[in-house]
Amino acid sequence: MRPMCCRAPTVEEASFRQTERAQAEADNDRTADMRGPQRVYDVG
Repeated sequence: MRPMCCRAPTVEEASFRQTERAQAEADNDRTADMRGPQRVYDVG
């Protein structure tokens, strides 16, 4: 992850990235959406 020296991401942006990542994982592994976004970030 890039350092957030300039600005912190907005809640909307963070939520979008989280959903986007979860969807990408779900495309590869259908159980990813059951694990939840936290699991996706742990793997990543």
